[in-house]
Amino acid sequence: MELTATHVLCVYQRKWLVKILFKEIKGGLGLGESQVAKEVARIGKSIGITIIAYPVLIPARKTDIRPGRPWSIFHLKNDFTTDVICNQLQHNMR
Repeated sequence: MELTATHVLCVYQRKWLVKILFKEIKGGLGLGESQVAKEVARIGKSIGITIIAYPVLIPARKTDIRPGRPWSIFHLKNDFTTDVICNQLQHNMR
């Protein structure tokens, strides 16, 4: 089978985007870190919660995502966590 360099690059680019998504889901949102039993239903819920967190976190931090500027789920999660902690501290101090 004959493949052009352009075709190979296009395939690799798609593969790379999937790899980045999985890296962000695993490292940034903790997929696989939850302590769940070996029950299929509990494992499914753990995966579901992690995957749901991704599209919830992005709109919650939409001001941090600017067109033409790089961003990552790691930074969004860190900023979100920092804001939650600061807000809670301010609430407790009041």
